[in-house]
Amino acid sequence: MATISTATPPPNVVKLLKKHGFSPSDFLWLAVPSLNPPQKRLSRTDLVKFHKVDAVEILSWTFDNPILIHSSRTSDVVTGCDRQCHVCLADSALPSKIFSFESLKRLWKLKEFVATLDVQSHRVGSSADVQDHPDGPKIIKHALTSTRGLDGYQIKVFTNYRPADEDTLDELLNLARTYGEKLHLTVSLPLNMSDVIFNRFTDYMKSRTDFFGIETRVYPDGAIGYPYSLENVSIMNVAHPDGLVTSGRILSQSQLRQKHIIYRDPDMDNLYTQRGLVKTYFNPDGLWLMMYGTMFDSYTTRVFTPLTPDNISILSLLPWHPYFPTPPNWPGGKGVQLNGWEAKRLKAKLYMSGKTPFKAKII
Repeated sequence: MATISTATPPPNVVKLLKKHGFSPSDFLWLAVPSLNPPQKRLSRTDLVKFHKVDAVEILSWTFDNPILIHSSRTSDVVTGCDRQCHVCLADSALPSKIFSFESLKRLWKLKEFVATLDVQSHRVGSSADVQDHPDGPKIIKHALTSTRGLDGYQIKVFTNYRPADEDTLDELLNLARTYGEKLHLTVSLPLNMSDVIFNRFTDYMKSRTDFFGIETRVYPDGAIGYPYSLENVSIMNVAHPDGLVTSGRILSQSQLRQKHIIYRDPDMDNLYTQRGLVKTYFNPDGLWLMMYGTMFDSYTTRVFTPLTPDNISILSLLPWHPYFPTPPNWPGGKGVQLNGWEAKRLKAKLYMSGKTPFKAKII
């Protein structure tokens, strides 16, 4: 396990731990949910051959824990992303582990696991990309078939456009067409130093008229226009025309200006409204508690710590983020966000205290 923390817990977390006789130093606090990120990229062959883990084995302790009923809303099938784009809002680590396909098939068939799912939806794709798994589309299909009987339930997939993986994206788009509103697919375009991939993607859209229609075009401001042949498919283009670069790896200021990116302060006021609120997330390194923070807590504005059978009773006393359905047995209950005035006051107080915020990485 990684031994060096790369983030600090928000104040309400520190207060809770001290109340129960713990010190923040007793826990691991990470800006990115990866315990042992490799220094060099592992080939997909090596990742699958030597670094597979069993999803059922990793998550088995969660199945009979009433606290975690209807808590699972987000997951990744790999611990990181192997693309390392110039801009990454999550600053994803290089992959170190991967769930075996066979174990994921067993996982999604278990009624004990299905009972842990959020009541509305489950998103695959947060700090990693399902396309980095050789069986990515098959995994999504299993998730869809396993939740078919849940009324109004939706599987969400957040993935990236990659020129070398267009066949895989075709498979995901076919699933979106087949399963309709049961699946929502978001395709994100990377923000790199040149627009080569952006241009490749517009060509890709024009060549897939069965998915995107025949009127795909790029407007002068860089926005992509298309007639949404599939209403359950969204395109996330962080570069044009109103890019949002808040944290993680970012381009230099001069590069941002050259690309006409609207750069927003990574220390935005709305981050302070959510500080200390939590939800859960899992990947091949295990189950995590994800805390919303600010630049004073983590350069990604997120703080992750592993959840275990030993600490779940304490950490679950933290307030659940009100954007998402609160698990019925979550001891911390539904959290409350600060209003705008309270957030500004908190931000000013932190700066006046002389504390130094984390800095986003500049490449």
